Amino acid sequence: MTAPRAARLLDCSILLCLAAAAVIDFSGGFDAGVEGMRLRARSPDRPFMLALGLLGLRLVLDRRTPAPQWLRATWLWVQRHTVDDEAVQGDAAIPSAAAWKHHALAAIGIAAFGVVILRTQLTQMDAVTDFGDPLFSIWRIGWVFHQLAGDSRALFDANIFYPARLALTFSDSMLLPSLLTAPLLLGGLHPVTAYNIMVVASFGLSAFACYWLGRSLTGSSAAGFIGGLVFGFYPFRFEHYHHFELLMTWWIPLAIWAVHRFIATARVRYAIAAAVFTAAQLYSSMYLAVYFLWVAAAIAIVLMIRAPHAFRSYVRGGLAGAAILIVLALPLTRVYASAHLSERPFDEVLNYSADLSDYLRADPRSSVWSGRTLGDLKPERALFPGLTAIVLAVVALVPPWSRTRAAYAAALLFAVELSRGHHGTIYPALYKSLTFMQGLRVPARASLLVGFALAVLAAFAVKRIAAGRPLRQMVWVTSLLTVLLAADLQPRLQLERVWPAPPGIYALLDHRPDVVLAEFPLGLSPGARITDLPHMYFSVWHWLPMVNGYSGHAPYGYGDFQVAMKSFPDAESIGLLHGRGVTHVTINCALYVDGCDALMTRAAATPDLTLISSMSWQGQPVALYELRR
Repeated sequence: MTAPRAARLLDCSILLCLAAAAVIDFSGGFDAGVEGMRLRARSPDRPFMLALGLLGLRLVLDRRTPAPQWLRATWLWVQRHTVDDEAVQGDAAIPSAAAWKHHALAAIGIAAFGVVILRTQLTQMDAVTDFGDPLFSIWRIGWVFHQLAGDSRALFDANIFYPARLALTFSDSMLLPSLLTAPLLLGGLHPVTAYNIMVVASFGLSAFACYWLGRSLTGSSAAGFIGGLVFGFYPFRFEHYHHFELLMTWWIPLAIWAVHRFIATARVRYAIAAAVFTAAQLYSSMYLAVYFLWVAAAIAIVLMIRAPHAFRSYVRGGLAGAAILIVLALPLTRVYASAHLSERPFDEVLNYSADLSDYLRADPRSSVWSGRTLGDLKPERALFPGLTAIVLAVVALVPPWSRTRAAYAAALLFAVELSRGHHGTIYPALYKSLTFMQGLRVPARASLLVGFALAVLAAFAVKRIAAGRPLRQMVWVTSLLTVLLAADLQPRLQLERVWPAPPGIYALLDHRPDVVLAEFPLGLSPGARITDLPHMYFSVWHWLPMVNGYSGHAPYGYGDFQVAMKSFPDAESIGLLHGRGVTHVTINCALYVDGCDALMTRAAATPDLTLISSMSWQGQPVALYELRR
């Protein structure tokens, strides 16, 4: 066989392997029997690796035969439809004094848009979506603020899951958002109000940061404004409205802005700025920071193609930025490594891995799209981005292209692939090879980066629409897009008012360093309406150690402890409380649906429990007992 013919045969084989890998990846593969033989193809890894092997063989055997003609024609077509980069280059990206007027108008517009979208929350700043994760976040914010006030306990040795250490590491510690909330608490605001102010502010800050990025890339304030609205009010935020840390995303556009500036100028200071902003995202939301690193790498790699400076010009800045990021991240990563948290089981991660069809499922909080898209919703997998963002992204991706838009198209595809988790190709390899990826439970949360890529592409779409139009027409176009986004992204928020203060029984234990609480209902208590989170919320007023706890992880054996506490106050449960150092027990009937009266009766007949105080709270009895030593 001649060399050209062998090369063409290898080219066809490579393409067939790649096509097979793609079909298996997106269809989930197949498993069938044919005439007694079993045909199985569940993973795209093998055909993909075979394609790489055949490519290597082709390059070794024959480098002279050109690539298939259709492939060369496709590449030439792409080159003909590639234009100069629209991104503002060099120092022109730095805003002039006159630009501050545009920034002020954008900030006012974002604030007005936020008032319309979040009006339900703004009129109920003492209320949250549910008494689950919002109370957990209020507790985390309060604990960091309490540490700033001088608590002798270490920052990560929080007061839950006593006597376990490093309890704050059992979930995202959200240190930076907690520090930013501290001035509100120092000013005397109620913890729930301070929490809600930060929730509302996260929408506006994320929108303005993305506006800043979009304007710097397109040179158009209108384009940046629309892109900012897409990112700042992306449906992901309403699906995760109760996950405080997943709303803290304004560092992402700022980090990418610094990456663009670094590639445009090769100045070290921008590489350092990118590292600082990325570290800020890590200290705000570890989940999103990890996923962001991969997407940021995809953007940077594409931007480096035909970059304005030689590759060696970027080495020094890149190394400096990487070193700064490692130094800044090291304290947090060392603490979490010392906690020895268990990895997430494969099946659990698989359950929270998105399918492509999940991008056609709207969150129930969407006023427009809930019930109008695909059903069969699964937790954290309602990923529909809204129609306006999709249409604008399509407009941006119509040829001719640019290097910058190609970078965000690559980021979009890569973020979708990450969100697919164990349903995809890349994530399983990362999960197997990198320890820190094994601690992440919900790959579908990478869909926030899908929203980020869509937002930047939306900015480019508006820039394309605005080309050649007079200012008056552009004002009308921007206004129309704003109204469409407001209708598209409008949420349906249902809020519950949080108790303004805890039961008065805790006042009897003030300044008692020897107190350890066990609070009922605890964990799996029969008849409980709400379990441990209200007790953690109440501890914002007293910070006494407690054996109760709620977090992403739990200490070893805590599940067995919860099961044993279902029979409280029998001898076994009392013995376990003694073993954990408990000195006092509370029973709060307002947190039970039924069975609390019987529990109170049994507690009164238990010799090891001595009633100290009993009072009414929320119309139900609450009691404090001392556990006999």
